[in-house]
Amino acid sequence: MVVKNTINIGYWNVNKPISKQCNKLNNNLFLKSIGKCDISGLSETKCDLSGIELDTYIVSHFTKEQHPKQKQVYDGLAILINKNVRKGVKFLENICSEYQWLILDKTFFFGFEDNMFLCFAYINSSFLKDKDFDILANLSDEISTYQDKSQVMIKGDFNARTFNLEDCISNNDDDYNDYVPVPEEYESDKIKQSRVSNDNKSCSRGKELLDMCISSRSRILDGRTFGDYQGTFTS
Repeated sequence: MVVKNTINIGYWNVNKPISKQCNKLNNNLFLKSIGKCDISGLSETKCDLSGIELDTYIVSHFTKEQHPKQKQVYDGLAILINKNVRKGVKFLENICSEYQWLILDKTFFFGFEDNMFLCFAYINSSFLKDKDFDILANLSDEISTYQDKSQVMIKGDFNARTFNLEDCISNNDDDYNDYVPVPEEYESDKIKQSRVSNDNKSCSRGKELLDMCISSRSRILDGRTFGDYQGTFTS
């Protein structure tokens, strides 16, 4: 068995890849971008891609339940997995149609020290207003559960604007904790790189997302990591 020591993961909000005007799945530039990734998430597909065949990818498509009289498919999330790594990927059962969890198995292709939990998400703004189901609180609980087992990565569109507000507790390091009483089992954040963003606005959904990051000890990579130190716009 050949162990794959690196893995490329992509995510795009494609806003209906197949329409009367165009078919992005036949666009060479789009296919070239997808071809660089072992696993890709496509959101806002707005059409059923379950029957789509791509030469080197297996396509899994997830949609909300549609009203019988509703002709158009809204939202939608598709996950493309290269056939060479499919055996190392397992889909988990979800209770929410807005995101999908995967496990990347260390024993197959990836050469990880532990399994990785990967989530692709598209959180519709209307879902964030649902008073009967707190989607971010539920996602935060799942992150915490999986973090106890392994590493966690989330790629997606939360329809949230966060400006450059902090996604962690500032001044939270071991030296600072000498003066602030915290539980012995508490692990300090060690954030070396501040996050920047070209978007100079935030919204209530963005602040809810930041609260989720703080509570689940998750960190936003946009505007903080190699390739996007400037926090450029994602669309």
